[in-house]
Amino acid sequence: WWLCGVALAEPLALDAALDEAIASNLELRAARAALGLSEQALVRARSAFDPTLTVGVDTSTTNRPNNDQFVGQDVLRTASTGWSAALSQPLPTGGSVSASWWERASSSNALDVIQADTVSDAATLALSQPLLRGAWRAGVADLAVARALADDAELAWRTAVEQTMLDASDAYWGLVSARTSLELAVRSREIAETSLTETRERHDEGFAGVGDLHQVERALGASRQAEVGARTEVTLAETRLRRVLGRPALGGEPIEPVDEPAVPDAVPELDAVLTLAQRGNAQWLRDRIAYDQARLQARQTRNAALPDVGVAGSVGVSGLGGSAGQARRQAIAGRFNDWTVGADVTVPLPGRAARADLASAGHLASSAQAALEAAEQDLALRVQAAVLRAERDRQRVLLAADTVGFARLALEADQEMLREGQGSTRDVVQSLEALDLETAAELAARIDLQRSLLELKRVAGTLVAP
Repeated sequence: WWLCGVALAEPLALDAALDEAIASNLELRAARAALGLSEQALVRARSAFDPTLTVGVDTSTTNRPNNDQFVGQDVLRTASTGWSAALSQPLPTGGSVSASWWERASSSNALDVIQADTVSDAATLALSQPLLRGAWRAGVADLAVARALADDAELAWRTAVEQTMLDASDAYWGLVSARTSLELAVRSREIAETSLTETRERHDEGFAGVGDLHQVERALGASRQAEVGARTEVTLAETRLRRVLGRPALGGEPIEPVDEPAVPDAVPELDAVLTLAQRGNAQWLRDRIAYDQARLQARQTRNAALPDVGVAGSVGVSGLGGSAGQARRQAIAGRFNDWTVGADVTVPLPGRAARADLASAGHLASSAQAALEAAEQDLALRVQAAVLRAERDRQRVLLAADTVGFARLALEADQEMLREGQGSTRDVVQSLEALDLETAAELAARIDLQRSLLELKRVAGTLVAP
């Protein structure tokens, strides 16, 4: 039945497993939602610089008793209709500029007016700008914070993808290890069964004792138990890999990993990896963002401690006539104009809060600088550890391969001596157990090397393309 399951197993390469994990892993689905929230927060921050258009219409009628010297009018009646349009634009400097135009048509039965029916137009352009506190801060700082948060969320997404790739790789190689252990267990059981048959024949011929027979029987029982445990580990390893890949954990065809852990000729140099990490390591880039945010907060704190100095100005034109066209022409001609310029200064007394804010800004800047220097040292330590671990595991694989070769030669020698009647069954069993242990140790070293190489890529920032 196990052979049938192997025949029906689904072949799966490591690259395909990683792609499937990125596309379907359940934790990454949740991370995508958080990434979308940060993008919308950036859109909201950018909306602070969106222009605002205001359009209005109105009509009114007023009737009041006549109290003037003119007689014959008991009621003074005034009616008007009008419209207005205004466009306001926030500026990156912290100020704002606005332009407006309004028009109103009026009629009155009063006897002291020159024209009973008139149309008036007016256009105004206004500008306000803070010079100290709030200058270059309103909206700009919020946008910078939102952009930094969006970048940080993107890096957090990269970190989640990297971790998922590591988890998928670990589960993949875990299944490779479990299936290899099962193959070794099956081979050990088959060899033990063959050894038992040969030992019984030798016992019947008088060339082996009862102790040799019991020794082989004990080895066969141990190999059968190891095979049962290895089958269980294969099932658990498949379940774990399915979970990481986003598949249903239970059910489905068996998975057959087709890749073998490879050994590189060399590990990248420390300086080269450090250079890559300084450009692409996700955690280091997030530390840089935190540093920039702390500096931004310090600048905001300093700005908030400044006096409030602002200037404002406006210029406008107006026109009046018996028709809308006449009033508009007068306004466009600019004969009737007005302008306003003003400034105001607000200084808190005695300014203790401002001094405290300035001191706080200095502490924030110092703390951010120290945190960045610590993060830079941590990055160097992580790079060094990743390079050393990868080189260590590569050397372990090379040494383990030699040891496996020696163990295989020892087993063949013991088997040859046993066939010639010069060895013992115990020696063959022990050599077989030693070969299995060394083979498993070599595979473990190869898998550890794959994990170390992936971790090295993550530290270098090359595991996931930015």
